[in-house]
Amino acid sequence: MDSPPVIPDHDVLRMIGSGAFGEIWLARGRTGALRAVKIVYRSTFDDERSFQREFDGMSGFEPFSREHPGFVDVLHVGRDVNDAFFYYIMELADDVSAGADQENIDWNGYTPRTLRSDLEKQHRLPTKQIVELGASIAGALGELHDNGLTHRDIKPANIIFVEGRPKIADIGLVAATGQQTFVGTEGYVPPEGPGTPAADLYSLGKVLYELATGRDRLDFPELPEDIERFPDKKTLLELNPILLKACARDANRRYASAFEMEADLREIIAPAQKKSSTGIVIACILAAASIGIVRIVFSPDNAPGTPVDIEVTASPKGATVILDTTVLTSPARFRNIEPGTHNLHVMREGFGPVDRRITVAGGKNIKITDITLQRSHGSIEIRTQPAGGRISLDGPIEPAGLEKPVRHDSPEPLVLKNLPAGTYRVTAHLATSSLEQVVNVTSGEPLSIVLRFAKGSAKITSAPSGATVIRDGLEIGETPLLIEDLTPGIVHFVLRKPGFRDTTIEGKINASTQSFLAVRLEKHGRTEPGKPFNNSLGMKFVPLGDIWIAITETEVGSYQQYAKTTDTAGTPQEGMSANPVTNVNWEEAMAFCRWLTDRERSAGFIGNNFEYRLPADAEWSLAALMPDEGGDTPEIRDGRLKNLFPWGKAWPPPHDAGNFGGAVDGFERTAPVACFSPNALGLYDLGGNVWEWCLDSYNAGNRDWGVLRGGSYTSKKRTELLASYRNVIDRTEHDPTYGFRCVLAPVNTK
Repeated sequence: MDSPPVIPDHDVLRMIGSGAFGEIWLARGRTGALRAVKIVYRSTFDDERSFQREFDGMSGFEPFSREHPGFVDVLHVGRDVNDAFFYYIMELADDVSAGADQENIDWNGYTPRTLRSDLEKQHRLPTKQIVELGASIAGALGELHDNGLTHRDIKPANIIFVEGRPKIADIGLVAATGQQTFVGTEGYVPPEGPGTPAADLYSLGKVLYELATGRDRLDFPELPEDIERFPDKKTLLELNPILLKACARDANRRYASAFEMEADLREIIAPAQKKSSTGIVIACILAAASIGIVRIVFSPDNAPGTPVDIEVTASPKGATVILDTTVLTSPARFRNIEPGTHNLHVMREGFGPVDRRITVAGGKNIKITDITLQRSHGSIEIRTQPAGGRISLDGPIEPAGLEKPVRHDSPEPLVLKNLPAGTYRVTAHLATSSLEQVVNVTSGEPLSIVLRFAKGSAKITSAPSGATVIRDGLEIGETPLLIEDLTPGIVHFVLRKPGFRDTTIEGKINASTQSFLAVRLEKHGRTEPGKPFNNSLGMKFVPLGDIWIAITETEVGSYQQYAKTTDTAGTPQEGMSANPVTNVNWEEAMAFCRWLTDRERSAGFIGNNFEYRLPADAEWSLAALMPDEGGDTPEIRDGRLKNLFPWGKAWPPPHDAGNFGGAVDGFERTAPVACFSPNALGLYDLGGNVWEWCLDSYNAGNRDWGVLRGGSYTSKKRTELLASYRNVIDRTEHDPTYGFRCVLAPVNTK
């Protein structure tokens, strides 16, 4: 935005966040308190009904937000007086540097404290703190879900701290349960996509995993190799089964409700209710290990005798090795193992486990190197709907370890038996469409997959609207735009609107549903320092010092657009559209420049700190490649250089130098611009065709004298065609030989 939005009783200080769903501004209320203000623009929505629905939803959420300490408090919801946007005022997150002390917050450098910022500073957080935080967020999600809503983008950046307490932020993403609009962040979104309570809990589990391990959520469920040194590994072990359940690939195996997850988390931090049975701990470990989780837990009870080390190397590499209740990864070295009988369990996802009992006599270390896990096998049947597709299967992606990877490609149905267990990538093709899915083959029940090629749709909207939507290089309409019969999968569109940056919008199309894709276009100026540019009329400009100058004189076609738009009477013109406009006086040329400035600013081609105008006399000399003429005014510089012309030093003019009087060039009057050779800067017709008005006055008396440069199609005297010659004319005068060219310059420069 060019200026801050107007919010009643608040001084809006600066924008601190933006996205497709709105902008967040830092504001100070009349009491002096700093607040966050979310702006949701009417132009983001297709119609008034959709905009009103969002406003009503946030109005209803306002009191609800204050009922649970895990939500950011929404303090007020209101609308702009012109109905251009609605807004809601929220409590402000603590500052990363100043904390909750608002008196010491430097609002110019304010940065909200979030879980993401904490994680970046500490790498990982203490597990007890994580469990308390997770219980609070799970409870807040439970309240949200009980009211038929989901958040859809739980991640560390969307959990802020207010007075040191964690709270769910970005409430603008809250939607009715089941809404299919694809939002969310890779790695936090479950395989089936966002929009359900189970999906929110999956995201929360990934957040807690990152906080507890210091690893990226994409590494789940792996743990750091140095976890045995963690001072809080016991609590981390108790947290593990909760993370496994929350982040189960199958949504049906996750928590039935957020309150159930909250209860399990609170059980960890309620000592009286903790499960202390070693058998229960071992069960948790085995459950973790069965899906590839590495866990290190309590050491076995000591037995009398001399302890030894036991080294276990299993194939394939990376297998989980459990000795009694201690869990390591192969190759594993268990230290100080007491004499006696011990249970060894080796496993890896996709392989059958191996169990052994080991007797330790004491005094001599033990090496075990003969354990080789055998790959489990399962079966799968894959079909397409409608029938007739072609299916390929590749893998396994995980776990690796096959000497020869599996690949099958055939018409559907694809039926495979005795297939090595693991995760495979399946791709189905039907006509020009394709679907891809990741499937998990196990040794259990045969897996039956149907890949359906049902179509979906997308509603594309932009702020502002009216952007051209381009797909695969073809223009398919303008926003807001509904597109039917889209093949499920990821789609990309380019949105293009004059004055705004081309924006690529990406979304996921789901079968039989409508996806909503929205984006706020970003304004930009087309000018870049030192580079040529074309404006909205197609006029071409090249850099000239700190300004840009048109490479040709202003054409009839460009001037006619101005005349039609402003209803200018008696349009001065000469010849065809590509010929230079003639018969304009100084004020009419300047009026065109003012109109062009307003047009280009509104379209976003130039900023408010730039303007179109006539070239100053000294700028025109610079464009004509003239050396320093000396003197501060046109009248002092007039005629000083006696042997230099716009085309060089030759006289008479070369045949391709320009359109002059007496020349045999085929043009009775003006010639189309750019007919003759340009100078070294790429500028045309600085000599001949039409006299060009300059910005300066020529102080030669009491009248308003102006300066014209370059000669015209009637000029044939050597003196008139000198580059240093100034034609001094009353600025109100019209003549068929008077025209102009434009420059673009920073405001208040000359």
